[in-house]
Amino acid sequence: KILAITLALAMVFAFTACSKKEAEVKNPVNECSHDKLVETTGIDIMAPTEASDVVYSFIEGEKATIAQVTFKVDDVEYCYRAMSTDITGFSQNSDPKADVNEIKKALDADIQSATELSGMYYEWTSSGNFVVKERTAVIAMDDNSKEGFIAWIDVVPGYMYSLSAKPVTDQSVLTTMAEKIFVPMQGEV
Repeated sequence: KILAITLALAMVFAFTACSKKEAEVKNPVNECSHDKLVETTGIDIMAPTEASDVVYSFIEGEKATIAQVTFKVDDVEYCYRAMSTDITGFSQNSDPKADVNEIKKALDADIQSATELSGMYYEWTSSGNFVVKERTAVIAMDDNSKEGFIAWIDVVPGYMYSLSAKPVTDQSVLTTMAEKIFVPMQGEV
């Protein structure tokens, strides 16, 4: 009987140890310094100088590694992301004089990829187009949650950008900050 009880307890401990190992899931978000972000992703994104609560990180995804910086400005929480991509058919070898309508069409057709990069999945109550430093962008907002994002592509280096925010009272919360923090890798078009 003592042997049976000892074996039963050993099995309980063994199953507990196995279940703990299975429950440990690696967090895909890796906090880091700005320098480590650039070194890891090759993408240099920054929070504005007046921002507070600035946190740099990268996310190891299935398609690509995403560069991310979260910050606050005037009680608005922002998440700025970028990743190298060819999901819209544009790459580093693309024509730098690509027609803006082609880019807009690719972004419009690929709102799902823009949504995936933003990490925001809502039934968007409003959407539209904008231009971020001469790059066509798509905007989506949810009037109920007061959240939204703006996404655009920098064609020549082949990067997609997303800036999400909450609370979003109107498009200017997104468009003003996007214009402020986006620095084109190849300079102005």
